[in-house]
Amino acid sequence: MLSKVNRLKDKVNFDKVFKKGEKKYSPYFVVYRWLNPANVGLPPQIGIVTSKKVGGAVVRNLARRKISAAILGLLTKLKPGFQYVIIAIKGVDAAKVTDLEVELTRLFN
Repeated sequence: MLSKVNRLKDKVNFDKVFKKGEKKYSPYFVVYRWLNPANVGLPPQIGIVTSKKVGGAVVRNLARRKISAAILGLLTKLKPGFQYVIIAIKGVDAAKVTDLEVELTRLFN
């Protein structure tokens, strides 16, 4: 699980990242990335979105846990001040955490 300082919260913050951020695609998810001028020097913040298109509640929670586990290994490599929103795509629950980590590394940079 991500620590509190690394979690993106509130609909307002998600909407800002969606509007102003750049979008990158992967077979497992879509990543929005935005350098928030108000957060310069602060740790990166990450939000994870899993819609009902991904599956039922159990599948969505599994997808969120796998994505969180992949992110934990990458937190030290992320640049401060950035805000990320990761939208899971159907099938992410079947992927291995190592595969997700490779894709996130590619998309975060």
